[in-house]
Amino acid sequence: MTFSAEPNRPGRPWRSGAFAVVRRGGRGCRAGVAGGLCLAAAVWAAGMPFATRAQETSELITTALPFPEYYPVQDDHYGHRIGKVNMHYGASVATVFTDNRNLTSDNQEADFGVTTSVNLGGFYVINERQKVQLDVGIGYAWWLESNERDGLFITPSSHLDYYFRVGDVQINLANETSTSMNASDRPEYAGGSGNSAQDLAFHEMRNISTASSSYALNRSVSAGGSYSFTLTRSLTEQFQSLDSNRHQFSVGPNWQVSAPVSVGLSGSYQLIQYEQQVQNDGELVSFGGDVSWRARDNLSISLSAGYSQSFYDQTGTIQDNSNFGGPTFSMSIAHEMNKYMRHTLSASRGMEAGFGSNYTDSFNVQYMLNVRMARLSPTLTVNYNNFSQSGSGGESGGLYRITLSNGFQLTRRVNLGAAYNANIRASGDADRDYLENQVTATLLVSF
Repeated sequence: MTFSAEPNRPGRPWRSGAFAVVRRGGRGCRAGVAGGLCLAAAVWAAGMPFATRAQETSELITTALPFPEYYPVQDDHYGHRIGKVNMHYGASVATVFTDNRNLTSDNQEADFGVTTSVNLGGFYVINERQKVQLDVGIGYAWWLESNERDGLFITPSSHLDYYFRVGDVQINLANETSTSMNASDRPEYAGGSGNSAQDLAFHEMRNISTASSSYALNRSVSAGGSYSFTLTRSLTEQFQSLDSNRHQFSVGPNWQVSAPVSVGLSGSYQLIQYEQQVQNDGELVSFGGDVSWRARDNLSISLSAGYSQSFYDQTGTIQDNSNFGGPTFSMSIAHEMNKYMRHTLSASRGMEAGFGSNYTDSFNVQYMLNVRMARLSPTLTVNYNNFSQSGSGGESGGLYRITLSNGFQLTRRVNLGAAYNANIRASGDADRDYLENQVTATLLVSF
């Protein structure tokens, strides 16, 4: 669960993660979950669910956050047609090994898991003003040692979108549903030392419903607004204190200065309410702007910056009366060196809703390198997250993540993948350091 602590452009879905799909020809899009595989179709790995998005060749570049941002794909990504509906189908199976399932500093315990999923998608153009898009992935995870983590999951890319126009106003109604099983995606989670640690049974479901609209004032200036409702629920008892309901309102204009440059302003208000009286309820106000610049055909730069202020009520049992106030930003530079290699450097500073505290202040830096070679697609991802929890005695430290992955297109419909993921946590509290090594192998079939 995340407070968005950077300006959010109205008319876009609320964004909390980062995964990137790079298509042939250099058009990048999106953002997502660490520990995944780089396949010729979108796959989720490292103990997470798996999903297929497109029938055409694309590469998945994985990153470090548990809930990926979503951008709609186009109707030509669906390889079948039933009447007027473009469809795609897929199924996957993966094996996962971790040598430190409870993220402890010593006496680590290994675990082995198997996940399977089926995926269905459709794109229907009702008329030139109305479009409907649906993608759903459902699967089951089974773990040898940690039975509490067994169960059904929903892939992070599951969504429903309905686009239509009322006069000159473009309206989008969207719903995204996903589950997350990877506790190492959050810097606050660590199992402690040795036998004193309990099993980490992290299994969280999130549903985001969004209504957004935009209106073109003229050829270069538009204005928009959005409302989103986020419901977060833990599917195990261990993390139910984080169950919450959040409302977010955003508004702001956008100016297309020239073909390669656009500028936007935005303001947002968020209200978060927890189901249990453990965490403190809060509000967050943010305002700022962003700039996107396509400097060359193979070089894109984006920057957003603003100021955020949070206010927390003493509604929970945690002893934290601190509020967040300060500048936030995010930046990204994507460079396609040649037709075989692409790399991206990104950095951000913001705050997330805390676990045992009001919030976690985070500074994140990430580098990704993707190589495309015939049927192979090796990827290197290096991520560093410096975090500090609010409140008296709040923990601070760093979370490092290194991912090496490779996808192999066996046939037009069958893809194989393998990934190695290292999670390293360096904390100011000695018994909350850990090292986790994770290996994943995946088979994906598209129909």
